Amino acid sequence: MSALFIQFVFIGFYDFQIRHQVKPLKVIAFAFHLVLEIALFMYSLVTYDSLTCKIILGVISYYTICFICYTVSFVEVTVVGIRPVVHEPSSTGVHCNICDFEYNAEVNIPRLLIGCGHTICEKCIRKVKKFQIVVCPFCRKPTDLSRELPKNFAILEMIQELRGI
Repeated sequence: MSALFIQFVFIGFYDFQIRHQVKPLKVIAFAFHLVLEIALFMYSLVTYDSLTCKIILGVISYYTICFICYTVSFVEVTVVGIRPVVHEPSSTGVHCNICDFEYNAEVNIPRLLIGCGHTICEKCIRKVKKFQIVVCPFCRKPTDLSRELPKNFAILEMIQELRGI
């Protein structure tokens, strides 16, 4: 029991201290952690019976693998850094407020919801439709899909003007 107590108390404190140190110490910490794991395993071989030793080996192996995975992830974040997702604005500034893709006349066709007047792209209409009704994601008013929704030509013309076509 003392080997497990040493491992949980010391390693937990040790890991906390190392995470707040400079980068070169991380390699030293990893090597020291590995040596400590081997020493604890050898100590358990001498001290405990076969079944207890296997259990201790399993626990040590599990935490060693977790430590290695988290160390690799931590080093990757430390070296590369956390970069915010750069959202490039659409070239025309006219886009679907659901999927955030720019409207166009081929793929993301702006469709006018007759029930409320809001515009969303054809792809998003397919995603939100239930049976033959689309409920507007902005104001929750229903629109019947028994006939095809009209294209929002005002938006298409605005895109053409902004592009200078």
